[in-house]
Amino acid sequence: MPTRELISLNRNSTEQSRKERGKNILIGLLAAALLAAVVVILVLLSGGRNETEAVSTPTPTPLVKNTDTIDIPGYECLQVKADTEKQEFALNNPAQNTCRFKITITLADGTELWQSDLIEPGKTSETIVFSRTLAVGSYPDTRIHYDCFAMDADETPLNSAEIKVTLLAE
Repeated sequence: MPTRELISLNRNSTEQSRKERGKNILIGLLAAALLAAVVVILVLLSGGRNETEAVSTPTPTPLVKNTDTIDIPGYECLQVKADTEKQEFALNNPAQNTCRFKITITLADGTELWQSDLIEPGKTSETIVFSRTLAVGSYPDTRIHYDCFAMDADETPLNSAEIKVTLLAE
């Protein structure tokens, strides 16, 4: 009988030992899963970057002035405010140009809506104020005309360009 009790004690201690090992394994697995989740979150928040890697910054490209061409901005559609003359956009002369712009916006029927003063390269027009209000609607075949002038004292006329756009008055 004492052997039987001894075996019985060994079984109980073996079962307790197994239960404790099972708990320890479960706690270990949960800790590993938690650690893995923290690592994944940190990697996602850092954008996958290794913090020891050098972060490259783009080198600005020097502006090359056009001496034999003129860049004209192109548009397919311009959204404008209906029922008001004062608009909330401006037109620009690209910085790489070496000439001044005078820009005119004209409706398809020939109505001149606006004309700018001379615009220096890299600058935008003053706030655009139309000569009349536009009702809500679409105004196809509106023309944006660019007159170009040399940057000399005489403001010698150069080439001109014209693009057709659709004005959407909203």
